[in-house]
Amino acid sequence: MDNNTVDINDLSEIQAILLLLLDSDNSKPVKGKTHLQKEMFLIIDKLNNERLNKLAQYEAYHYGPYSEVVDFELERLQIMNLANVEGTRIVITKLGKKYAEKLKEYISQDVLNRIKSIKEQLNDLSHYELLALVYFNYPNMTSESDVLDEILKNRKKLAKSLLKKGKIDESQAALIANADFENLKSNMIESELFNELIDENWKNICYEMGNQVVKYLNANYPNLSYTIVYDIDFDSEEPRIIIQVNNKIPPENEITLLKRVWNEVRKKYSKYMKKFHVLLDHNYEG
Repeated sequence: MDNNTVDINDLSEIQAILLLLLDSDNSKPVKGKTHLQKEMFLIIDKLNNERLNKLAQYEAYHYGPYSEVVDFELERLQIMNLANVEGTRIVITKLGKKYAEKLKEYISQDVLNRIKSIKEQLNDLSHYELLALVYFNYPNMTSESDVLDEILKNRKKLAKSLLKKGKIDESQAALIANADFENLKSNMIESELFNELIDENWKNICYEMGNQVVKYLNANYPNLSYTIVYDIDFDSEEPRIIIQVNNKIPPENEITLLKRVWNEVRKKYSKYMKKFHVLLDHNYEG
């Protein structure tokens, strides 16, 4: 790379997001690789970009969502003299800032604001605060976690700390402090056909939608007992999310509940709604 020229075509899309992250919030260093992974995960999730999701290939790992691609692209940025790792901190170089400034000419202010907002929210958190914030919003990413028990043991303390720092509101603090986390995890099941026929990208979108449904139901229907079932439509072989209700509710309330859930999911996932089905089913006797 010629250090006197700036050609953003040298960058991959993941490298571009990494540079914008490192440059944001007055180029404050990212605390470490775990913070970088989680900040990138949230940025890519909030941008709701299917292509970036495919490129990053995030999966559940020892500390929650992890991407080998993000690690690899950070190493490439170091080789290109655009970023450095100083101890545990990750910083942008002077040349990296030049690339970031050029990138910003082509990136919307809304995207730049989202990146900055996520960095500001996560970057000064402790290791466990960071993981608690991510784990309770993305429970499907905790299946391989080495520290989940420790997070659960300290959940009330972590919720109080996050609330005091202004990182979460009272409803989010209540979720972290009091929610039945095992229920958040175990009340999501997958059919065999879903596992066999739905590719990983669509599965991840299903999981994200399912998490959205769980958060909405827990906040608005705290006494509802239910299971989220990931399945497929037998005719179209398209994915569907079934809310399997375990306690009896009046039919008119079922219709209202389903409409509200549908509207909630549509806020973020409207472009997928033609492909997905969100249904209500029963799992009670009488």
